[in-house]
Order: sequence, then structure tokens, then C-alpha cells
Amino acid sequence: MKAASNKCMLFVSGLETEVTEDTLHGAFIPFGEIVQITLPPDPGSSNRHRGIGFIEYEDEEDAAAAIDNMNDAELFGRTITVRPAKAAPGSAGAGAVMGKIFNQESWLEKNMAGDNNSGSNAGYLETARGESADSSDNKS
Repeated sequence: MKAASNKCMLFVSGLETEVTEDTLHGAFIPFGEIVQITLPPDPGSSNRHRGIGFIEYEDEEDAAAAIDNMNDAELFGRTITVRPAKAAPGSAGAGAVMGKIFNQESWLEKNMAGDNNSGSNAGYLETARGESADSSDNKS
């Protein structure tokens, strides 16, 4: 078995809540050997998942065929988007795509801190870290 690469991992969005891993398997298996399908759960909701999924193919050509055929296709009455998945910054490989990037401190600092001069997003960063905006040592 080949090692997974980002080119073999697809990100699928726009999924209807009734879509399951079996549904995705049935829709995407015609394009090649599927290694893994993941539908990240939506813990803060009664939905089964967040409307996104990841599909890992054995071969890059199969992943490319799936993108060509399934991007903008209709599944369960909704138009889905299929594109190559991006690896999490600093990750060792495509499997890290399925991790929770929003829980990584470095991602929070980079994407939530905003402009150093304005501090406009400082409260969001502290809230995401579980801190109170009033108890921070913001430097303006």
C-alpha cells in the first residue's frame, strides 16, 4: 500500500446531513480504490456531521478523476464541492488534515490575532483560548 499524500486526500463540502460514509463510498468508489472516508462530527448540534467530509484515495489519478466528475455534482439534492484537501500547517502528512486545526495554538495566533496595531480580534483569540478578554495583557 502506498503512503497517503495530499494529492490523494479530497475535501468534500456542501453535504446534506443525511449523507453517511456509506453514501459517500457509493458515490466515489467508481473513480478508484478508497482508503478512508471521514465525516467530522458536529458536537454542538443534532446534525450527524458538519456538512463536510474527507475522502482518501489510493492513487492520485483516482482522486483527480473524482474531482473532475463530482465537483459541482448533486448529492441528496445539494450541490457538493470536491477539491484537494490541504494539510494542516506543520503536519506530517495528509492524515493531519482530519485533525482539529482550530484547537492548535499556532493557528489561533496566526488567524485570530488580527493586525498587531489594531488588536481588533484580540477578544476572539482570548475567547478561543478559553480566557476572559478582561483578564488578558493586551498591548496596544
